[in-house]
Amino acid sequence: MTESNHSKKISDTPYLDSLSEESAVFLKDIQEDNLKRFFEDGDLTALYGLQTIGATPEAVNYIISMGKQLIRQNLQDKAFEYFSALAQLEPMNWQVQYYIGFILHQKKEYALAEIHYLLADALSGEQNGVLKLYLAECLFHQDKQDMGLKRLNQALVLLQKNPRQRDFLKRTEQILLQTNGKNKKE
Repeated sequence: MTESNHSKKISDTPYLDSLSEESAVFLKDIQEDNLKRFFEDGDLTALYGLQTIGATPEAVNYIISMGKQLIRQNLQDKAFEYFSALAQLEPMNWQVQYYIGFILHQKKEYALAEIHYLLADALSGEQNGVLKLYLAECLFHQDKQDMGLKRLNQALVLLQKNPRQRDFLKRTEQILLQTNGKNKKE
């Protein structure tokens, strides 16, 4: 792209006018690349979040891994603060929403966890059996049996396809057995 084309494009975006031309061109190029990526694969984080200011997907994954480490160290409150702050920067990142839901689930705040799990499920663009299992558990804890059973059956199908998630599959099957047992008693 020629310098005159960059100058013309920069003048179309007044929020870049206060930057040096080099910085403005850099950010404008990132925005164009992100927009292209969004149209190619529907990734909303290409339009909202850290990637819009030049963070690579690898850098974003590293930032998320720092929060996951807090969870592994059983620092739930710190992890919640971390992911809540990260959600301000990465509102459309399904993993951020998932981990907020996970922490809320652990704290037995099922209605709030459900919201974050639903958002994560909608944003993920892929089918995640563990996410659906956790969502089902939150629904059952809120006496939303029909919706919980629907998500649990979705989780079962997805987890059966992934041998690495055998423990989650067993957990799903156990919950289904318990749920079916309760239904027969009623």
